Amino acid sequence: MAEQIPAPKPLKLDGNAAENWRRWKKAFELYMTATEKDKKSQKIQCATFLTLAGETAITVYETLTFEDTEKDKIEPLVAKFEAYCLPKKNVTHERHVFNLRKQKPDESVEQFVTELKRLAKNCEYGELTNSIVKDKDCRRNQQ
Repeated sequence: MAEQIPAPKPLKLDGNAAENWRRWKKAFELYMTATEKDKKSQKIQCATFLTLAGETAITVYETLTFEDTEKDKIEPLVAKFEAYCLPKKNVTHERHVFNLRKQKPDESVEQFVTELKRLAKNCEYGELTNSIVKDKDCRRNQQ
């Protein structure tokens, strides 16, 4: 009997659409690989994307514009949703949010560091990211 792989829940476009998109996209990619649907035709991959993304995403899809060469292709579809869900980044603001983040009383060190790494992804620190996260983690008890 074939193993049942659960499908991702529908994409939530309310609240923090950018974070919801990042998580949903990763779940979608894993699902497509695990079910080998990534080996199907582009048209089937697009249909799978929209079916899993849900009704709200289909409504958004109906407002998007595609060139003739982009129709029924998964990469342009994902790129259009990426552009829709991810607002232009304000690096200064993202760094401010990162620098304000303090460890919560009920938060473990591991949880705090994971959250710092997540926040740092938007800060464009490049190769310095790990060093900056370590510095922030070391200062947590001094604040």
